[in-house]
Amino acid sequence: MSRNNRLRGFSLTEVLLSMVLLVAMGIMVAITLSASAHSNHQAGGFLVARTLVANKLSKIQAVGYTALNGPGLGQSGAGIVDGTPKTPTSLENAQGAVSATFEFTQSNQLSQYFPGTSASAPCGSIYMAPYLPSKRTVGGNDTYPLVRVTAEVRWKDSAGLAHSYSETTLIPRSPL
Repeated sequence: MSRNNRLRGFSLTEVLLSMVLLVAMGIMVAITLSASAHSNHQAGGFLVARTLVANKLSKIQAVGYTALNGPGLGQSGAGIVDGTPKTPTSLENAQGAVSATFEFTQSNQLSQYFPGTSASAPCGSIYMAPYLPSKRTVGGNDTYPLVRVTAEVRWKDSAGLAHSYSETTLIPRSPL
């Protein structure tokens, strides 16, 4: 046999180099898949929060302006909120207009949508206040034909990072 006709194999250096490259590519794929799974999990949380908030605002719009009080939204009414509102602070209500904050954590059983530890239980809240730019003064009395309603969901992910999602809408005193 001549020297040119012999089959040539891979050298040890070539085999080791290809194994190192294969391992490096495997590590990069594993990191990418892990990051992708985490990103999908977070996106799922925001999708759930967006759906809950949009549903809550839709129900509030359906009951209308006259039902925007504790009994109209609470357990005896539409079941939109958990119960009576929290008392607003002067910082929440610097203009002196009547405002209220409600929770909807229990009425929607938010913990089933955002599983986690009990220390990081999700919370849903609705903040209602007169829309100040719509203020009208008639005969010395201030009226607000629009109410600004903000619904928010706050939760922590499995890594303990806090997230929140909110939307705001205006509710007119009379149908448009």
